[in-house]
Amino acid sequence: MDNIPFQVIFYAVCSFEQAAFLLLASGFNAPLPAAGKFIFKGIGDQKSRYQSRPPEDRRRKDGFAMKKTSKNNTRNIIISIAALIVLAALFFTAYQLLRPRGAEGNKKIHFTVLVNNETIKSYDFRTDAEYLRQALEEENLIEGDEGTYGLWVTTVAGRKADSGKEEWWALYKNDKLSMTGVDDTPLEDNDSIEYRLTVGYDDAD
Repeated sequence: MDNIPFQVIFYAVCSFEQAAFLLLASGFNAPLPAAGKFIFKGIGDQKSRYQSRPPEDRRRKDGFAMKKTSKNNTRNIIISIAALIVLAALFFTAYQLLRPRGAEGNKKIHFTVLVNNETIKSYDFRTDAEYLRQALEEENLIEGDEGTYGLWVTTVAGRKADSGKEEWWALYKNDKLSMTGVDDTPLEDNDSIEYRLTVGYDDAD
């Protein structure tokens, strides 16, 4: 019974399970060295458990940091999307401003279609359209497929190019190969427009 005060003091420090086991096992008469060794081991275990868990303040800070990072990532994504929209709008505006414009008012256009170096259609018409596509579609002279850069002409004056034979329609304006597609080719009065059926995707006279 002489060891009871010592054991009671450590009972207050140790976990309930360890102290109860100590007291029951010793019958309140365990030698002091044995009891001390067991209790100090329990204290070490408790310390290890405590150290393995981050402090409450640290957990709160870590959670706050994660939320802050998530908010920053969302904000950066929104800013990037907004910047892309603004750039696209700027490019579109610049394109519209720098795009060659056709003459306003009524214009006379001379239209020719060549297949195998032979003229299969020669046609003069008048139009108020500023660009070639509108003028030719109003006359039902072309058909094609919509693409990224506008209409890809496949049929001219009823003659369809055979892609299996690598046929395609080359557009000429005033005897020069056009550097623009039918959508963006501006028209002036007395322009000469010519479509030549070309064989081979590497050929363009």
